[in-house]
This record gives sequence, structure tokens and C-alpha cells, in this order.
Amino acid sequence: FTQKYEVKYLPKEKYSNLKIAGCRNGYFNDDTEIIKAIQESKPDLLLVCLGAPKQEKWLVRYRDQLKPKVLMGIGGSFDVFAGKMERAPKWMQDASLEWLFRLYKQPSRFMRMMALPKFVLKVIFNGKKA
Repeated sequence: FTQKYEVKYLPKEKYSNLKIAGCRNGYFNDDTEIIKAIQESKPDLLLVCLGAPKQEKWLVRYRDQLKPKVLMGIGGSFDVFAGKMERAPKWMQDASLEWLFRLYKQPSRFMRMMALPKFVLKVIFNGKKA
């Protein structure tokens, strides 16, 4: 977790105070080792990219042990930042259809994407009870 990480795509002048506390791939079996490394590095922001819903479940399971001010599951965003996955055309981004472009590019995501409408309906109907 504490390996050196160079920020290549951010202007150093603008983000001169940014310090990457650590990074780690998602291939690990020992959560306690990762939790300890995160605690020792004392980050203000923790970005978890294990894919939905694994990252959300992991964050919920360990949120009481993690000390960052912000915990966020960001899925495949780093794939886009690193240039491994292209973004949708601007018109699709503007129309909030980037998810459709990603599904087109990665049809294997179809079953996982089916969870999104269920989530939206759950939010809508639970929101009306409040």
C-alpha cells in the first residue's frame, strides 16, 4: 500500500500540496493487512476501485476501522484517467448516457448494469415514505 506513486496527469503547480499516501491493486486476500496500511498512512481521502457492488460492501464493512474524512467507491474511473478506457462522445456525456457507451464497449457488464434500475426504483419508492 505504501509504494511510491507519481501523479502524472495533474499540474504540479495547481496541486502542489497533494500527497498520495499509498496505492494498492485489488488483488488481496488479507483485509486486515490493507486496513492496517490505510490506518498507518492516515489519508484524508480513500478511493476504492473494486467495482460495484464489491467496493461499496467493502467500505461499509470496514468504515468504522477506516479513518479518512472521505471514503468513496469510484469503480472504473481510474481506467478512464489512465487512458485504458475511453470516455463516451461529448454528446453522450451531456445526455447522461455515458453508462450506455460503457455497456456498448463492455457488453460483459450487462448483468451488473441491470442492478441500476432496481436501485433507482428502490430510492424512488423509499424516498416517498420519508
